[in-house]
Amino acid sequence: MSVPGPNRIVISEALAAAAAMLILRLVIRGPTPPPTAAPAAGTGVPAGIAASNRILLLESAPYLVLDPTSLQVQKELEQSLRSQIVDLPTPNSTISVEARNGLVSTLTAHLMARADASVEAYLRIVEREATSWRTADQFGRSWVNIQGPYEHAFGKPPPQDDSKRVSTELVEHFLTKGNRLAGMFQGVNGAQMIVGRVKSPEGMLEFMSRSPGPPGLGHWAVGASASVAKLRTAKTSLADVLERDGSAETASVYLFLKFDNNLKVLFRSEWFYDPLIGQWMFQRGSYADNPGVFGYY
Repeated sequence: MSVPGPNRIVISEALAAAAAMLILRLVIRGPTPPPTAAPAAGTGVPAGIAASNRILLLESAPYLVLDPTSLQVQKELEQSLRSQIVDLPTPNSTISVEARNGLVSTLTAHLMARADASVEAYLRIVEREATSWRTADQFGRSWVNIQGPYEHAFGKPPPQDDSKRVSTELVEHFLTKGNRLAGMFQGVNGAQMIVGRVKSPEGMLEFMSRSPGPPGLGHWAVGASASVAKLRTAKTSLADVLERDGSAETASVYLFLKFDNNLKVLFRSEWFYDPLIGQWMFQRGSYADNPGVFGYY
């Protein structure tokens, strides 16, 4: 049997190393994903579309630049949001006309305020809504979500006895750091709002776990998420509404947004309606696929 020369040994070792790297990549990344699914009936959009394709979908989606000084833009935003409300397809889950209209008005007000360069627009919403500023004690362990950004912005710990001041300073700071909302993507690829009634907090969690419609789960469930800082809490909780009324009108909101530093993020949030005061209350939310945005309510 002949002995291989040095060149053949080097080549063999290189091929072995390449094969090992290929196996390692397959173990880490898994097999090549299957081709994109055929378009879902009546949508023209693949039902099982990969998350990597959502940027292409967003680029083809209508885009609305949010000008907080324009009444015309406000009307267009309201129309866009209203057109993307989807009712939960279960018996006795329809929400009232008042709640539906209120959801559109609430989301419009919050989006337009975040497009404003002044923190005063946000503070005007705070004055209207039946909420109170959370104290450091109410934040509990989640206070670190306030403390970290505050120390990064101002180089000192936030005062724990003045949550309104801390919240206002944070919002005002980040509005000047690329955190001002520039616009929203529209249509079936840019926004979805699922609405319906629940009879328990657990029912809301189950309801919110449902994926919106096309273009598929990969489009709406994306990347790492950064929780929205809940600076305020509703004076009437979801549990209060459920105990009082026996059920609650709720909404799961998915909005693709663009900020003035060109970041594109998916804003996911959950809301419940208090018909006694006619207001939608924020339950929880996150900015997905780009935790570089400071989200707040």
